[in-house]
Amino acid sequence: MDWISLVKKQCDIDVTEADVEEHMPYAKRKLSHIISREGDLNGERNQPWYLATLLGEIINMDRFSHYCIEKSKENMARKMKESTQHNIEMLPQTNIIVSQ
Repeated sequence: MDWISLVKKQCDIDVTEADVEEHMPYAKRKLSHIISREGDLNGERNQPWYLATLLGEIINMDRFSHYCIEKSKENMARKMKESTQHNIEMLPQTNIIVSQ
């Protein structure tokens, strides 16, 4: 089965073989859970297109999660830098006198 092409067709996203290998086990578990809870919808949920749709959704969720984590890291770094600069500016300015 060419999962890359099927996911592209179902979800209109580009995926790699690594994406498929990484996320397929979770997609299969999710499909199994859906079928056990809701049934197979007269065999429709057992079709490859259905699993490809789940796989595409999972890949998109993972990509969005990684994007959010990176943005959060950037924001935290920026806030830390601003906070550090603010703290430096708040330090009292003193003149040190050295006697000779």
